[in-house]
This record gives sequence, C-alpha cells and structure tokens, in this order.
Amino acid sequence: MSQRLASSFTALRSNSDSGAFSQQAEQISTTIQDDIDVKTFESVDRWYVFSDLHASSNTIKQTVRTLERLNELVMENEGMNGNKNGIIFLGDFFHSRGSIPVPLLNSLCKTLSKVTAPTIMIPGNHDQITLGGSSHSLTFLPSIMPHCYVISSPQIFLSALWIPYRRNSSIWSTLPNSILPPLKALFVHADVRGAKMTSTYKSNSTLTMSTFPPSTPVYSGHFHLPHSIVSKDRKVTYVGSPYQMSFSEAGDVKRFLVLDEEFRVVEEVPVGRVGREFYIGLEGGREAEEGDIVRLDVLEGEEESVREEVREMKERGVDVVVRRIQRKRNEGKDERDYNGDDSDRNPTMMSDSDFAFSFLGSMNYNETSPIYHKVIDTLNNVTTATSNSRVDLQMGEIDLKGFASFKDKAEYPLDSRGLVLLKGGGASNGVGKTSLAWAAMWALTGMIDSRAINDASVASIINSRSKNATVSLKGLVNGKPFSVVRSKTRTKTSLKFTVDDKDFTMQTAKDTQGVISELCGSYDTLSRCVFMNQFMSGDMLSGSDSDLLAALSKLADIEKFQQARKAASEESRALQKERLTLEGGLSVRSKDEMVAVARVEEMEKLVAQSAVDEADLSAPKTIEINDALEKATAELDRLKEERENDEALSRLRADIESTDSEFRSAKEAVWKSEKEIEMIRNAGVAHNHKDGDSCPTCGQTIEGDAEAHFAESVKTAELKMKDLEVSLYAATQQVGEKSDRLGLFVEEQRNIQEAYDTKIKSCREEVSELRRQISEAVVDSVARDKVKDARAGLDEAKSKVATLTQDVTSMKEEIERLRAEEAVVTTAMGLFSARGIQQYVLKGTFDSLSAYTAEFLSALSRDSLRMELECDEGGKIGRSVEVLENGEWIPRSLGSLSGGQYRRCSLALTFGYREMSRKWGNFKSNLLVLDEPLTHLDTEGRRDVGALLKELVREDDRGTVLCILQDKAAEEMESSVDEIDVVERDSDGGSSVLVDQFLGSE
Repeated sequence: MSQRLASSFTALRSNSDSGAFSQQAEQISTTIQDDIDVKTFESVDRWYVFSDLHASSNTIKQTVRTLERLNELVMENEGMNGNKNGIIFLGDFFHSRGSIPVPLLNSLCKTLSKVTAPTIMIPGNHDQITLGGSSHSLTFLPSIMPHCYVISSPQIFLSALWIPYRRNSSIWSTLPNSILPPLKALFVHADVRGAKMTSTYKSNSTLTMSTFPPSTPVYSGHFHLPHSIVSKDRKVTYVGSPYQMSFSEAGDVKRFLVLDEEFRVVEEVPVGRVGREFYIGLEGGREAEEGDIVRLDVLEGEEESVREEVREMKERGVDVVVRRIQRKRNEGKDERDYNGDDSDRNPTMMSDSDFAFSFLGSMNYNETSPIYHKVIDTLNNVTTATSNSRVDLQMGEIDLKGFASFKDKAEYPLDSRGLVLLKGGGASNGVGKTSLAWAAMWALTGMIDSRAINDASVASIINSRSKNATVSLKGLVNGKPFSVVRSKTRTKTSLKFTVDDKDFTMQTAKDTQGVISELCGSYDTLSRCVFMNQFMSGDMLSGSDSDLLAALSKLADIEKFQQARKAASEESRALQKERLTLEGGLSVRSKDEMVAVARVEEMEKLVAQSAVDEADLSAPKTIEINDALEKATAELDRLKEERENDEALSRLRADIESTDSEFRSAKEAVWKSEKEIEMIRNAGVAHNHKDGDSCPTCGQTIEGDAEAHFAESVKTAELKMKDLEVSLYAATQQVGEKSDRLGLFVEEQRNIQEAYDTKIKSCREEVSELRRQISEAVVDSVARDKVKDARAGLDEAKSKVATLTQDVTSMKEEIERLRAEEAVVTTAMGLFSARGIQQYVLKGTFDSLSAYTAEFLSALSRDSLRMELECDEGGKIGRSVEVLENGEWIPRSLGSLSGGQYRRCSLALTFGYREMSRKWGNFKSNLLVLDEPLTHLDTEGRRDVGALLKELVREDDRGTVLCILQDKAAEEMESSVDEIDVVERDSDGGSSVLVDQFLGSE
C-alpha cells in the first residue's frame, strides 16, 4: 500500500486539483502467468505441503535430505488409487537474504532438478530481499523445476488465496471486507496472534484470527513448531519446519501435511530423521545418535555426576554441550545474573535469542509489548557469518616438504596423541620445533604467528635449498574429511581445498582462503584457540582493550546485534520516509478537502437560490398547470359532447320527425283519395253508356248494373276520403302541437346552447392560458436545466468531499500506525545500540569468561590468585587481580605481578577463552599448540601447568596438546607427558622429526 500511496502523492503534487487520488490497497490478482499450464495443476488431487526449509551452508545435509525424502514420497504415491501428486511450499526456503553460496546453490540445483511434480511456492520473510517483498530469492526455481509456479504477490489460484509474507501490507486490513469468490483454502506466510513461536512463547502480532474468512482452512509457514490455533469457526494450521534447527525445537516431531483436491488434511506424514537433532538433558542424550547435539545443564562442582554419561555420548559421536551454572563466588557481593535477579550466573553459552529474552526482561518488556516482538523478530531476521559458523576442526596429519628448515618430506601426526612434548635434539634452539608445530597454521591461513611471517616472507617459508614449500593438512571439519594443500614458490602461491571429496578450490588463492577461513576458522580464531606462541605477543591479557573486545564480540556474535541495529535503523528510516510522504500527501489532500468543502457550500447556496427562482416553474407548479390544463380540456370536450348528445333534444327531434312523417303520409293518402274520387267522377260523366253497350276504350261489354257499381265505388271512395281527412286532421293537429313544443324546446335549447357556449368559451380561454403558461415553462427550460446541473454539481461535490474525507481519515490512521510502528522500531534500534543489548551481551560474555578463567586460574595458582574482567559502557576493559597473602586478598595491578603470577593469569585467560569457545559452540579443535608455556614459572608452577594440560587432554579423547619446551623444562615434563617427539637437524642443516614411537625403539 505504501508504494501505491507514495506514487499517488507524487501525482498529487503535480496536479493537486485533479481529484484523482484514492488510497489503494494491494490488489488480489486472478491473472495467471502465461507460461503456467493450469490444467497440470488442476489435475492434482494430493498435495504434499512443507515449509521453512531454511537452506544455508550449515544445513546443506538436512536441506537435501528433506527434499529427497519429499520427492520420494510424491513419486512413490503417484498413481496410487488414481492420485496425481503435487507439492506446496509456504515460505522461507533460504535462511539468509542476499547472495546464495555457490556450493549450496549447486546442491539445490542438483536435487531440485529431479522434482517433476507440479509445485506451488510462496516466498517467506527470509526469502525476500526488499521490505515490500517484490524481490525475493525464489525467482530462479522455475528454471530448474519443470512445473514450478512461484506466486510473488496475493493471488487466487485453484480456488485458493495465496499470500506471500507481507510486512505491513494493506492486504490484511482489506481482506475481511474483500468480495471474494468461494475459496477452498488460504495459503500464507504470516505471524498470527496466538501462534506458538516456540513451545514457550506465543505471538502477539496485530494480525488476528478475525482477519481470515470463516469456515475456510488457513495453512501457514513462518513458525517452526507444527501446531494449529482455533477461534470459533476459524483455524490456522502452521505446517512447521521439516527438521530441528535449535534447542528450542528439541523434541518437536516434524511432518509433511497431505491435502486432498479440496485442500482438506487427509494425512500427516512424519519427515523422519534428515540430519542432526537436538536434545536437552540426560534422558534425551540417551536417545541421541551420532551427529546429534545434547545440552546438559549442570551446577558448578557437580560436573563429575555426568562425566561418565558425557563420555559415553561422545563415544557414540554425540556432540555434548555442558552448561555449567556458576555458583555465587563472593558471599554478600551484589552479583546479578543476566536476568537481573540474584540467581546463580551461567557462564556457558547463551544464544542471541536467550540474551535478547533476558535483556528484554531486565528492561521490563514482556510478550505483551510490541517492542519485545520487534526486537526478537529483527534479531531472527539477521544472519551473520558468525551466527552461521560452527567449526569442529579435527586435525589428523600434516605433511611438509621444503618448508622452513624441513627440506625433505616429513609426516607428523596430530590426532589422538594426548600430551606431547616436542623438544629439540642436540642444539635445541633453531632446529625447527616451532616451524613443525606451526606448519598446520601456515597450511590453514598462510601465516605463522603474530610476528607476521606470512606469504610475503618468502625466505622464511621456503627452505634455502628448495624451489618451493608445500604443506598438506588432512583431518575432519564438522565430521567431514578435508584436505588443504598450500604450496609456495618464490613467485606465486598455490592453494587447494577439498571437503568430503568435493573441490572447494576457487579461481584465486585469496578466494580459496576465504572459504577455508569460513569453514575451518580464521587466523584470529586459530591463534587464540589452537596456536599460542612463545613471545606472549598478542596474548589476551597483555593485548589492547580493542583486541580483547573484538575477540569476545566475535565469540558472542555482537555483529548480529550490530546488524540488527542497522536493520532497525533502515526500517526506521523507511517508515519515516513513508510517514513523511503520507504527511506530505495528507497536507495536499487536506487542502483539496478544504477546497471541496468550500465548493459544496458555494453549490448549496446556488441550489438554494435556484430553488427560489424556480418556485413558479418548479416541478410541482408545472404539474399543477398540466393537471389544470388536462381538467379544462376534459371539461371542454365534455361540454361539446353534452351539446351534441342531449337526450331530450334527440327524443324530441325523433318524435317530430316521426309525426312529420305520419303527417306527410296522411296528406299523401288524402291527396291520393281525392285523385281517385275525381277519376271516378270523371269516368262516370265521360262514360254514360247504356246497359249492354261496349266500352269504347277496352271494348268490353258494359253490364247493366255498372251504373250502380260506379255509384258504390264513388261512395266507397268518399268514405275512405273522409277517414283520410280525419287522419290528416289528427296528424295536422299533432304536428301543430309538436311544432309548438318544438318551438318552445328550441327556445330552451337556444338558452342552453348559449350557456354551453359561454362555458366552452371560458374553458377554451382557461386552456389557452394554461397552454401559455406551459409554453412559458418550456421557454424557461434552460433555467431549469441550470437548476438541475446545480443540483448534480452539488451531489458530485458532496461525493468528492466524502471521498476526500475518507482519504484524509485513512491517511491519518495510516500515519498514526506508521508513527507508532516507527516509535517501536526506533526504540528497538536504541535497545540494539552499543550501550543497550550489545553492552548487556558483552557484560554477560565477560562474566562468563571471568568464570572460565577463574576455574583455570584456581588450578594454576592453587587458589592464590583471582582475576575478574569487566567492560564499561565506553568499551574500556578492567582487569582486576587479587593475590592471597597471609590469608587476605590483596588487590594488585598487572604490572606489579611477578613473571610467574603474570604467566599464570595469562594462561588461565587463554585457556578460559578456548574453553568458552568450545562450550559456546563457536569453535573447537582436537589440537592445542603451546610454545614455551612454562616461561617464568617455578617448578611448582610447571607441575601445575602439566597437570592442567593432562586434564585438558582427558576431556577430549581425540585431543592432542603439543607442548614445545627447551632442555631443562623439557626434562621436568618428560615424566608427565604421553609422548615425546624430537626435532633434529642433520649436518646439511635440514630438519627431521622423530615421533615418539620411533624414539622409544632406539
């Protein structure tokens, strides 16, 4: 989200009035890469899930075996019951960010090239390079594995949501409100509140269970303990790491999860043993196998109670770390252990996490504090060369030729020889004792001792009668056979290095030396723990404060806390930059909001004024006019219809028409009757014939009674005529009456018509007026459109204000979150400072060194000397010494000590550092070389040193203490040593060595 916001603010600054800004959340994609064969993944119905592989140079064995075991399971069960298998990985494939060591990369490429099953992977926080997570170290894997899909950002795939590790992504805050399709499951790499960081500590993350959708299984990487957390209808399952990585995981049972096509758990398959495992206590130690590591916590003075068990475990190849719990040394003295209470101090190894937990407790920070979790998380995300290095160097045999005084080839055993006296034959000085003893140092580092006789001093390295010097060293490093061959001519150096039959020789001798130093120990480490020269130059007691501080800082891995401070500082700057960017954007957004609010007020005034102006033309008024017009028009139509369709008038007209018709019929009948009578009469006159005469017209005979018949006809016609006249009269009367009624009705209708005409005229005038008003409203439509536009503009302005207000609110909330997180990170950065946890760790380390030194000094001085080391906040080291005189402890300065007292203190400090390095797991070796360690010591002192060296040998069955002595001191030691080796020079000046077995045969 922050990146999107930052880019949006950049755009805002260039165009603050654009209104285009909105706070963007990280989007959930549904787009699949073009080169992904989706059908191949859709065909899978069994998924094998694992997480947190943490591949590194120190875990190559476990990493490779885990991947091989997983691939075997997938291949063995392929096709079983018709199943097609796939693999899911949920983050933290690599342990360290940045570049990947070539040997590790080669091993991974070789192993992963055999994996052909469809594989889905998401990066974890250890895989990611950038804070946002866009750049990570899994990018190259698809080029090795044929069906590998690395999902780098939130995406829906196979009906599941995949979310890689996100530090502070808005994806979590927006997820509960996101509209998503139905999901089968979520696959994430996340820190969820309540999850178990270890069997003891739970996470207090801000990411809660309510973030996830209900009734949808969630599978996560990140925490190494396999477990699940449940809250109502939500469940998050942590897959866990596939092998144990520290004592905090001792006893954890690792597993692969097997899911069906609906992403439901159908099986948990134990990973089994893939490498070193961790155990705590004697009971666990009895189960430990070769290569495992066991920690025993033993009170000081009770070491003998576990000595036999330790010896038995070491015989089985088990690495044992005995943590001695230091008892209080001075009654009444205010001594506090690392936790700040009055319990016994523990001088043995504390991991960086142990130191951090203890320090945070002393500062009153607990698991409920975000600062507590920020310190732990930051520390866990930092890896240094020291934190990854654990060197167990077992030197076996050294061959040398042309080296220093050894012209001819010489072989010298270094392993399992006990206390060995290396002395010179004849003239003891200058025979080559030191050159022989330090040949292994030259093979490993290219240097002899602190006198700086290094590769550049050709004359000191190459025998005067040889063309080149060659030293070959063989042995075991971390249980694997190694070989170093260093050869030097007068012009160039050759260096070869192999481990476990693998060639680690680089292109240049310098690069090869870097690999040797990383795997076998640096010159500084070897000179402090293995090779101790006779000149006391650079010894830890007389050395500078900075040298001793550097030595203990390396032992305690102070660099990791420094890197954690640097990481916190970078995160703080990034948060500050993000906050300042947001604050700048907030300023722009707030101004936009003010402008928008002002615009809303302006638009509200305009709309209010427009509403007043529109009163007569408002929609309700227009509707009222339209309604009136419709009513008037309807009334007009009704009146017209009434005028045309009056029933009374219609009946009267029909009746008049009927009567008139009857009158005309009667009149026509009378007329016809009159015509008939007239014809009869005329016929009687014209045809006055006698009976028997013929008709002149038709020629028929005229009968005698024709006259009578004629008279009858006339009479009948006259009677009919009278009837018709009566009917005509009646019709005439009826017509007259109805005519009178019609006249009256016509007069009445004329009055009604005039009334109708008046009403119609009035309606027409009203309709005309209403139409005129409507016309005026239409003419003023532009004004109404302006009102409409004003209202639309007001709505738009209000919407913009709402959006801006929401943006401003969201930005303020984000700024407060960033400010709070920045405060937490800044506090953590302060805690990681030189005067914070670094000082705390150094104090604990100095206390531990003092405790170890006190143990050796007690043996070397027969409890007559005491020495303590302290380091103040400024890095100044205090070396306080007390001498027992007449039963009282008298403080003395180092300069006032006798040579023997000083030598005892120096040896005790040297042995204490060596023992501390062994016990803390940084470095241990089977070899200890002491050149003239008895200088300045009296007979009693030499005996005490001899007894102590014998004890050191007994603690390591394969150990060799090589003690270089001159004549008198050698003679005193001969009865105490296990073997005596003699270095002699022949007449030509060449040296040779007689190992004890040959000396004893003479």
